[in-house]
Amino acid sequence: MRKIIIFVILISFSSCNTNHFVLYNSDKTNGLDFSNGKWLMGNIDVNSHFKEELTELAIKNFESHLGERVKYALNEKSLLIANKVPTEPSKAEIEKLRIGTGYDYYINIKCQNSRNDISDFKLIEHNYYLKQMSFAQIIVEVYDLKAGKTIYTQTARGNIDENASITSRPMYNVIMGCYKKIWDDIEKKSLKQ
Repeated sequence: MRKIIIFVILISFSSCNTNHFVLYNSDKTNGLDFSNGKWLMGNIDVNSHFKEELTELAIKNFESHLGERVKYALNEKSLLIANKVPTEPSKAEIEKLRIGTGYDYYINIKCQNSRNDISDFKLIEHNYYLKQMSFAQIIVEVYDLKAGKTIYTQTARGNIDENASITSRPMYNVIMGCYKKIWDDIEKKSLKQ
């Protein structure tokens, strides 16, 4: 009887966090070759509330394969590059990155997030209830600066139903969940040194 009660409690808690994450380029993206080159991670474009934690995690993840060969752009004072690099840059924009940095590879991470604030409204004579949802999308692109092309691109989207969630930071969980989904894809497909 006790095992059944514990099982029901575990199922209840696991169903409370209704996170959903989807990768969009999972079948056409190659992995990365971490065996050579100097890598630069650009300024991560994310809400300031989550910037420090996401930046620390991304640097830690890439350092696990690259060690001292990866640097964070905001820590490098001698670089001549824009603070924000657009996704899907042209070959000319990638060439400017190569000239302005002197690095071999550039990591570009962008995040968009939103939250719907419509929770209860009346329409005609019926009450409709919309879930309080947090949404996020993360895009990770890696450019080979010498070849002037994008060598990795992946997008993850996620959401969480805040009303059914037991977390106190739903947006944080969605953003980090999307990033971790992409990092798992990189780990699975990449060549380690």
